[in-house]
Amino acid sequence: MSKGRRMVSSLWRHVLALTLMWPLAASTAPLGTIEGVVIDDVCVVGGQPLLLNGAASHRRGYQKVAVVSLFLPGRASNINQAEAMAGSKRIRVDVLRDVTGSMASRYFINDFTNMTTTDEFKSLIPLVSEIGAQYGKLALVKKGDVIQYDWLPGQGLVVTLNGRLMWNAREAGASVASSELLYRVHLRMYTKSAVAEVEDNMFGRSRSMMMAVAR
Repeated sequence: MSKGRRMVSSLWRHVLALTLMWPLAASTAPLGTIEGVVIDDVCVVGGQPLLLNGAASHRRGYQKVAVVSLFLPGRASNINQAEAMAGSKRIRVDVLRDVTGSMASRYFINDFTNMTTTDEFKSLIPLVSEIGAQYGKLALVKKGDVIQYDWLPGQGLVVTLNGRLMWNAREAGASVASSELLYRVHLRMYTKSAVAEVEDNMFGRSRSMMMAVAR
């Protein structure tokens, strides 16, 4: 590729990053795409409008496996702010690769375990096992599937696959404290990463996101 074409390509990627990470827009039009996944700037959960806080491509090993978007009632620049924020929340996972249900269940439980203390995991074993079992019942989690983890005040965690209910904290009889902890761990799972760029993009700390917010 020529130097000129590389400069144009680099500029386009920078402009696209600014567009994707614009968190305060009021329109409902798509902002752009990440790995072919359309990223919206707003959504509605439990009747409450939420704003895109950040989005990033997630890897498992060397493979890109999902695009994750975080929607919150307001801006959060770190995990503590996101956890403490009142109101509805959404973690949206757009699947990029096919995976068997049994493997998805294994990944879920392993990732969950890695983001909890021993005491936290012990207290949540029954609930985590139930969610993992729901994944295990699926023959395949397919590329293009959308998994959403919603937090609804007064109801707790609600998990859906392509708009169909997978698991509901209230129906599972989860206590308020357990349901709150369960969602906090989900936030850790999808915003914390060994790759600093992922966490920075999810919380607006990357240069492109900060420039977008400052405009």
